[in-house]
Amino acid sequence: MARYVSNFQSTKTDEEIHEIVVQFMMNAKFMQTLYKGETVWKKGLSDLLTAPQYIKVTTSNSNVQLEAFITTAFLPGIWVKERDLTGIYGIAIKKALKDKVLKLELLIK
Repeated sequence: MARYVSNFQSTKTDEEIHEIVVQFMMNAKFMQTLYKGETVWKKGLSDLLTAPQYIKVTTSNSNVQLEAFITTAFLPGIWVKERDLTGIYGIAIKKALKDKVLKLELLIK
């Protein structure tokens, strides 16, 4: 499981963080869904042209863990491998996702 992971302390309450995350994700066209038993935010269709993008945010007492990754296809429409936000594969999608993640981090901090 390869994911970008950032752990940090926020000055905001868990409720404020939740509100910020929901507003940010809705504006960025992410939808909340279940992925392998985890509640995550997903953007992108499961087809050949768009690797789905995922962001997961968990909080506890203003401690935040933010995770982000894309998935890659084994066959058309069969997404099997998680990839973090480094490396050449899917570089354009990864860059766009990393930009969103960094903006979200700034809003939450």
